[in-house]
Amino acid sequence: MFIQTQSTPNTESLMFHPNASWEFLKPEIFAAIMDFYSSGEPLFLDSQATASKDTAIHDDDSETVAMIKELLETHTGIVKLKMQGACSGCPSSSVTLKSGIENMLMHYVPEVKGVEQEMDAKDEEAELSGQVE
Repeated sequence: MFIQTQSTPNTESLMFHPNASWEFLKPEIFAAIMDFYSSGEPLFLDSQATASKDTAIHDDDSETVAMIKELLETHTGIVKLKMQGACSGCPSSSVTLKSGIENMLMHYVPEVKGVEQEMDAKDEEAELSGQVE
């Protein structure tokens, strides 16, 4: 089955052409490839340049979003948080981190791909010994 995007105002719409033969498709595909090749555009996007565009701070970003983008690790989209106070030693802090904070950040800042807990040596030692601060 050949799937072609429909030439309507809604570019997300799809038109299905069942049983389209290769003889019909080959010239269109070849023309599209040659048009792209002759355009001089790179075949692959530079992932670092793309990541820096995603996390660029824009005028219409709220102060909070701008701060998150500033702290966001641009290569992976992972936000690292250091839990403090009662949350730092709580066994359910990872659930809070994933269910609450991660979901909220991913909703409001699309560049965020995940949230991880940042731990220092003291936090790791407490976790290994099973102590709660």
